[in-house]
Amino acid sequence: MVSTGFQDMIDKKELIGKLVINILEKNNWNENFIRNLDDYAPTLSYLGHGDFVTKKVENLISNSEFISHGLYSRDLNNIFVSWKNDEWLGGLIYLDNNFFSEKISTALDSFLESFSNAFLKNDKICSFSFFINGKWHPYPSFSPRCGVIIEELSKLDKRYQKLNWEILLKKSFENEYFEKKGIFPNETFFGNLSFFNNISDIFNISVPGYYIKKMTPGRKIYTPAKENSSLLHALITGCKTSDSSFLHSKLNDFTEGYVKNFITQDGFVGTPPLETKSGKFSLSINHPIIDAFCDAYYFVKKNQKWLDLAEKLANSWEEIRFPTNLFPKSKNQDFSWLDDQIDIAISFGRLYELTGKERYLDVAKTTIKSTFDKHYIESKQGLVEKVGRDGKVIDSSIHPKYNALAIKAFIFIEEVIEGNKKIYSDDSEIHEILKDR
Repeated sequence: MVSTGFQDMIDKKELIGKLVINILEKNNWNENFIRNLDDYAPTLSYLGHGDFVTKKVENLISNSEFISHGLYSRDLNNIFVSWKNDEWLGGLIYLDNNFFSEKISTALDSFLESFSNAFLKNDKICSFSFFINGKWHPYPSFSPRCGVIIEELSKLDKRYQKLNWEILLKKSFENEYFEKKGIFPNETFFGNLSFFNNISDIFNISVPGYYIKKMTPGRKIYTPAKENSSLLHALITGCKTSDSSFLHSKLNDFTEGYVKNFITQDGFVGTPPLETKSGKFSLSINHPIIDAFCDAYYFVKKNQKWLDLAEKLANSWEEIRFPTNLFPKSKNQDFSWLDDQIDIAISFGRLYELTGKERYLDVAKTTIKSTFDKHYIESKQGLVEKVGRDGKVIDSSIHPKYNALAIKAFIFIEEVIEGNKKIYSDDSEIHEILKDR
């Protein structure tokens, strides 16, 4: 039985689930559904919509312009991006583990076979690959954003040993950039641009300028989230399941790299240069790092420094919360962004479990309550994207992904706060479904 303090929120659960389903039934959302399958599958399944997700995935496997050779791709001219397949892979694994579907199981096999042929080179995951005349041509560049894929591969059984996630994880750290700074740039290169240009010229491939910019070796951009946080979480998973001294030493190096390069003295994770006005301090690049330090502390080693860092970051954000009990999208912005609110609330829930400090639980509860109070629009029966510091809606857009992710709030309330489950326990189910990288 849910306490009266959350009943108004719980009453919206079925409405939000139906809203997401109604939007996703439209074909113009097919690409978004595929690209973010690991966000939709677990949360919608929790609300009892697993059959809808399974059937929709089965239909898309058979007939979708965004799936080719078992891989997701939205780009023309047979250009594939490895790390853009992370959520598609995660969703397939979740459905294969929880719902019997021969078609999805076959699709997972097809994905892994194509992925290994398209992207593996010298036991590293290449960022890009071209499929030309029936053959894969991986472009030899590495992105640490592949950390999510490595983490998903760790969930697979022994029949997929062709993609050995432990080897891929170890090889990811063998590069000069991490050795020097303890962090990764946006792309790590062990090839050269001329190779790419030759393929483009020979086969008359027109490549969007986005990829040319991403693949230009001359410019290195260091950001704390996505490029680094996904590989940090993958490394924590590796250390959790392996006694490899190499991986454990890299985790120490990585956490030190974060402290030196990404964390300010007053306790915010930002994009360098931190000491100038150009530094970016969005909440979305902070809560995954709070979670990472908490995970490292619980799963790997009771290093008090890691827990202290997690608390320092959380405390800094708590100090700038709005009177509405919502958090700003960024350190210097005056509105809350839906996508961040539930994740940061769960981050405080993690800290409560690890420290026993009641005030962290209070922050988690009040943030969730306020999210469903201020972001929910009755006329749309869903959660809007932006609310000002005064609690007034400033962007009434409804996005199915963010509403699906908000379902994690129901899981947290019903299973953890009001139930007998914990984020940190021997049962990894709750931890996995509440995770955000």
